[in-house]
Amino acid sequence: LPTCMAESNGAFNCLNTYDRAFFTFTFLQYAAHVPNGDFVKYFRRLLAEPEAADYFPDLLLDGGRIARDTPLGPVRLESDTSTQALMTYLNPTIQDVEPVEVINAAKMVDWSENFASHRAIQVETGIAHFKVAMESYARRYSLTGRLDKVCLVVADIRHQGRGSSVDILAALNTGGDDEKAYKNLLQIGAD
Repeated sequence: LPTCMAESNGAFNCLNTYDRAFFTFTFLQYAAHVPNGDFVKYFRRLLAEPEAADYFPDLLLDGGRIARDTPLGPVRLESDTSTQALMTYLNPTIQDVEPVEVINAAKMVDWSENFASHRAIQVETGIAHFKVAMESYARRYSLTGRLDKVCLVVADIRHQGRGSSVDILAALNTGGDDEKAYKNLLQIGAD
């Protein structure tokens, strides 16, 4: 998938801690700032793995939510409306590289390199994400029957966040000429 190559060059241990997401990880760069987004879904699955307690002994799932185990009981780090507590747990700020950020990054890299199940969860999460996304894109952009490469570029634009629906619809407005639509789509976000 070209999106994987653009995001990480296909690396399962690709990490980013410098932008508004605070913590982004995996070959598809799942971002921690989106409630119920790809990172949250992926991390929930990781925390259900047997080795999770070795990597994040203070984290658990509480009612299906990522939570921190405290002496007073679980404190949820994410909800339907916010992941701010999860973001700052993983990376307190984006202004500096803090020791906790380095430790959490090292844990994720080590886990991904040493457990095939971790890498499988990355792939399974990505497949599930793109299946749901493509159903939505097919409806929103009338992609049924369009060339596969047109659909792929639409999915990549949305995943990368480099273009709006208005941009995509304008690029697709070619009277059915998919080769032209493909070329138009490739120009979105080029600058």
